[in-house]
Amino acid sequence: MRKPMAYVLALLLAVLPAVPARAQPTAEESCAGTPPTLEHTDLSASRRPVVLVHGWAGERMTETATILQEKLGSRVSTFTFDYGPWSLHWASNEHIAPCLAIYITKVAKAHKDVRGDGKVVVVAHSMGGLALRYAMSWIPAGTVLEVITLGTPHLGSPWGGPDVAPLYEKALTLLGKEKPPDASGGHCLAWHEKGAPLLGDCGPLPPYLPAGVTVTQVAGDITVDRSLFGFTMYSLPLSTDGIVPVTSAHGYATSGDGGASPPGRATVRSRTQPCRADFAKLHETAALATFAPTVAFDYLTMQDLQRGSQTPTVMGLAFAAMFIASCGHKKQLADPKTTDQIVEVIKAMPPPFIDTSEVRFDGIGEFTLALTATDLRARGYVNKGNQYQGQNAACVRYAREGQPLGFSVESASGRVLAISNSAGVKALHTQVGNIRVNSTLSELRTAFAGHQIEEHLDHDFGQGSNGVIVNGPNGAIAFSLADAPSADYVSGRAAITYLNGVGLRGHAPTSAEDGC
Repeated sequence: MRKPMAYVLALLLAVLPAVPARAQPTAEESCAGTPPTLEHTDLSASRRPVVLVHGWAGERMTETATILQEKLGSRVSTFTFDYGPWSLHWASNEHIAPCLAIYITKVAKAHKDVRGDGKVVVVAHSMGGLALRYAMSWIPAGTVLEVITLGTPHLGSPWGGPDVAPLYEKALTLLGKEKPPDASGGHCLAWHEKGAPLLGDCGPLPPYLPAGVTVTQVAGDITVDRSLFGFTMYSLPLSTDGIVPVTSAHGYATSGDGGASPPGRATVRSRTQPCRADFAKLHETAALATFAPTVAFDYLTMQDLQRGSQTPTVMGLAFAAMFIASCGHKKQLADPKTTDQIVEVIKAMPPPFIDTSEVRFDGIGEFTLALTATDLRARGYVNKGNQYQGQNAACVRYAREGQPLGFSVESASGRVLAISNSAGVKALHTQVGNIRVNSTLSELRTAFAGHQIEEHLDHDFGQGSNGVIVNGPNGAIAFSLADAPSADYVSGRAAITYLNGVGLRGHAPTSAEDGC
């Protein structure tokens, strides 16, 4: 089936993805040679570290990293893992999976060193997604938070297998790639049904990701339009990015042993990025690759597509379309719409570090009173419920493990009433203007002289405590005061012990109510 096109397949070069193979001892023992080092980055606690992993025969994903950095700004710091010299090898090779594990672990540690949470997002193209699956056995649990795969062939590719791999390898080894001593990536990429094993010399199927990891798999989906005088007569839906069919790029959940995803494992989401290619332009590209005779008879291709057959006509059309369609396997790395898919996923994630140094009347850090329960759930916050004197209160508490802020949400409307500390209010030593912990009541009165100040000095600030609420134009900030003699409250010498939080007027969190 593929041999009539054999001499053309070398054109794939840096385009084809791949799949994984075997498991080994420790990452340090398995990552032969020089362990990977981190490139210079502007990593900080408030930036989510994003590791990008290229695919079979690929190179460092610097262009994609630059695009993400431009679109996400200070939200992220990007790192690009490169196994270029060994990129013809299978994903489980000692230079790939274990070295990737070391690299990700180093990124996580660097983030913790700057007071971040040490949780990493991995964006993997093609075989990079399979390399990650092998690498996870060496990465500490909880390190990888989110995985985004682009055109990863979880079920292989019709371009892979023993017929075509030697051609790829011969062409690419001439360009400096190391020839695999055993099964290569292209060889092991052979298409396989759900749950079916890899080729005999490729080792076991890649393991599933651990529980707690969210996988977003993005598939390119090319449609070819047949036009006449500017009008589209009909279209050929290829259901592939030219190399990896949509069914394979979306095949994570059924790519393990037996084809069934084990319960309690990673959460899986599938996205498709469609794009179109005009037949006339495609035919010009195909002619250069001597696919023209095959591509010209596209009515035959339509029949093959309807049967779901990966015939030379289908493969020829898909291969040519890949070079001109924006969501094609190689072009998707810089495609604005495809990279927007990555941006959307990362933007929906909770921040790695909540900067509580900025307190305003409308919120703390990037969290504002304009948020809703839906927004909080999208950021990973969970409804913790709330009862007051044995009765369900009119609002509930939302919190997220490992994050310092909690939210009081009105049950009926879902709006946020207040933002306070979810892990012990005294831990939130936040400065507001020039007012900080141990500032005096007198200093607070002076700092907020232009605002309405509610002084609760008769042990009515919640559970018999004393405190102050400052009402601003779009919210209220609550402070707790230290126990002191009455004279200290009158004179203003009483000290501020901590910031309770920020809330709407009438809902500023006190030490007992937390905004409810």
